Amino acid sequence: MSDRNEVRAAPRAPCVWIDVTTSLRNRGSHATGTLRVERELSSALSSLLGEHLVFCRYNPVKTRFERVNYSFKEQRATPPDQRSGPGARRKETAGKRVERILRLSIRKLIRHVYSLFQTKAGASGFPESMPGDVLFLGGETWSQRYDFEVIRRIRHQSHVKVAAICQDLIPINFPQFFQSAEFIRRYEEYTKFLLRDVDLLITHSQSVRADLEAETRKLGISLANLSVVELGSDVGRLREVVRPPASPPLVSGKFVISVSTIQSRKNFDLLYRLWRRFAEEGRTDVPRLVIVGQQGFGSADLLWQIANDPRVRDNILVIHSAGDAELTWLYQNCCFTLYPSFAEGWGLPVAESLSFGKPCLSSNASSLPEAGAGLAVHLDPLDFKAWHDKIIEWTDDPTLLAELSKQIDVNYRRTTWSETATAIAGKIEILMR
Repeated sequence: MSDRNEVRAAPRAPCVWIDVTTSLRNRGSHATGTLRVERELSSALSSLLGEHLVFCRYNPVKTRFERVNYSFKEQRATPPDQRSGPGARRKETAGKRVERILRLSIRKLIRHVYSLFQTKAGASGFPESMPGDVLFLGGETWSQRYDFEVIRRIRHQSHVKVAAICQDLIPINFPQFFQSAEFIRRYEEYTKFLLRDVDLLITHSQSVRADLEAETRKLGISLANLSVVELGSDVGRLREVVRPPASPPLVSGKFVISVSTIQSRKNFDLLYRLWRRFAEEGRTDVPRLVIVGQQGFGSADLLWQIANDPRVRDNILVIHSAGDAELTWLYQNCCFTLYPSFAEGWGLPVAESLSFGKPCLSSNASSLPEAGAGLAVHLDPLDFKAWHDKIIEWTDDPTLLAELSKQIDVNYRRTTWSETATAIAGKIEILMR
């Protein structure tokens, strides 16, 4: 057949590829932190960019990015009767641990061999991309699944621009809160990749910006394209509201919440000790404490204490998985919120609390005063007495809480995920020129 009779596809315009690997690996999981950022931005950017946005994931075996179909429909992780209580997470047996380590080792070997073959053959790590496209990384790019050399090759050989989000440098600045030296080394490698090998780097607070600039000085490099974009805080506004299952049932206005992955960095030990002290003091009027978050590193002992301490087990409820509909109900019906974390890159639960008009008692560490916007109350995360006295003050004086809520309603400017996406899209558009 003659070439003139062939039908050739018209060249497409450059597009933005958003990596949703983290979301695909955590389908149905309670969305906090990085997972929420990736999910919300994927949805908002899709509405904003339409056909110019394409979803992809990283295939660690074939060491390349691939186009995927992605749905924004929320999925529930497990039945409600299996989602509450400290014992909800199954303990990994020694045999399972060995099996997991062997499986990961084999996968790592396969990835290494495949990567060598790809490099030798000159294969692209992103075969569906074209020069002028932008690859947007907003998830857990620091994980072992990603090969930074592949992304470097995509950028230099395929002429694809790379934009990435840096949530924080906490593993570097606070390594005591993480499980292994291997993870810290990996995060250091990830940070160097962000500072040296991306075209646009986005973070969410001036606190993290200062950390990144300090890291560039330490490495002796310059960082030309670093932007701060505030995260959205409009959680579940258009979703059905559902009361989470609890025994006894939660009563509106009779509980407080603390929302975060349950790990040592988040300082939930402080809240446990506070509620134990309230019980020892015979304070029956203190609201019930509801902790909302998946179990993370360093929390097993704390959760065991909460479940087995007769003084607090009826006054502290742990919910390991809550969808946005349930989280919305909790925010709408709580008295106030608590966030005693030692270190954050932003502080989504603080901003979300203010978004719902709820007073927040927060740590004063790192970026949290920025998230509090002058309307949250910030305390030293190590000052037990200050937290004790402030909680009692808020409990004993409903008019004070009402006044705080009024100030929030009048003065807080809620940032939507659509606004966050618009700001990011504008910076990516400049990158594509």
